[in-house]
Amino acid sequence: MVSYARCFTTGTEETVTKTNKGTKFAAHYKLSVVGGSSATVKCRLVFRAKASKTPIKLDLHDDFDRIFKSRIAEADGFYDQVSCKTSHCIPLHAV
Repeated sequence: MVSYARCFTTGTEETVTKTNKGTKFAAHYKLSVVGGSSATVKCRLVFRAKASKTPIKLDLHDDFDRIFKSRIAEADGFYDQVSCKTSHCIPLHAV
């Protein structure tokens, strides 16, 4: 099991780097949701130079859904180009 996953699932923090550098992260939100209702967590990753002390002010509701739909369309467009839907290939299930 990868160290970040071990930390998240078992609480074993010794395996996680103390330098706050790496390629993975996990957000852990605890929500109480009553039966018959729902909850939505919207997150946005933002790059900020380490030297900057200025807090980033974001309204996560501002354009979030529009941007999210746009990213889905970009991914769909990419996979349509590399999949057998639009390229000249023989699908494996047809062989």
